[in-house]
Amino acid sequence: MSAITLDLHPDVFRVGDCALTGWHHTPVLLDHVDTDRYELYAMRTSALWVWESLLDAARPLGYDVLEQLSN
Repeated sequence: MSAITLDLHPDVFRVGDCALTGWHHTPVLLDHVDTDRYELYAMRTSALWVWESLLDAARPLGYDVLEQLSN
């Protein structure tokens, strides 16, 4: 199962590309900022849910948040 329906292969979704897509049916903007960096933008009303969902999806792969930005 995939959270988004974009092909993120670097030959397809290149650095500098961005796309409006959905994260589990929630609209988000994905920006491929650098070779190993993406930025994900969500509306304020769903941002916390998207963040928590992203963390849940990343943990089984061994990823964890090292530093969290403050408001």
